Amino acid sequence: MSLTLQEAFDRFQAQANLSRGTLTVYAQAIEHFYEFLRAPSAARLSLVGDEPAQAAISWFRWMDDELLLPARFPATAAINNALRRLRTYIPASEARDGAPKPPEGIDRLVHAVDRLEIPGDLPAREHKRRELEALRNRALLYALADSGARVSEVLQLNADHVRGARVNRQGVWSVQVRGKRLVTLRFTRPTLQGMRAYPKARDDPGATALFVSHARTRPQYRGWPMSSMPCRG
Repeated sequence: MSLTLQEAFDRFQAQANLSRGTLTVYAQAIEHFYEFLRAPSAARLSLVGDEPAQAAISWFRWMDDELLLPARFPATAAINNALRRLRTYIPASEARDGAPKPPEGIDRLVHAVDRLEIPGDLPAREHKRRELEALRNRALLYALADSGARVSEVLQLNADHVRGARVNRQGVWSVQVRGKRLVTLRFTRPTLQGMRAYPKARDDPGATALFVSHARTRPQYRGWPMSSMPCRG
């Protein structure tokens, strides 16, 4: 069966289980893609942001599944290449030579956890618990300020993400996590160092969760993955 690109996209929209708002974003992104195809020398293809780029990727993946792409088109390689470029893409407005400044008004809060001030006369177990709690809070605050992400999104990070992290030439590490939707989180080197220091201090190399509870009043939850719900911390 032969379909035009527009006919294929109309069918994709009809079959996709997406909200009206998401479909609108997808349609705008594909219209921009059409403009590029009509005049590639005059129009620069710039699907900025996660959702527009994911629109094109999802559409091509659907066409590949439906066998609507030419047999000679290397769909798998093209989609994988697009995903790699999306993971490492940093908009010019976000590119920085070093660590980004925390959002105005919260820099004191973020840097208040830089120094660990734990009384030296505490029992060894309680001293260790407070040390881990402080390292965790520092890593979490840095991650939130660095990425501008929701707490629920940052808490989706796991230990394997951090162990395998690599920063790009701008000194930024990008990683995709899935909460209510697939999002790309971006962190600078100081934040990544903090996120690595915390699990290292826990001395549990086989752990899966990155941010876990060290609650003093709820010992039954210690070691459990943190939640954005106010039930344990």
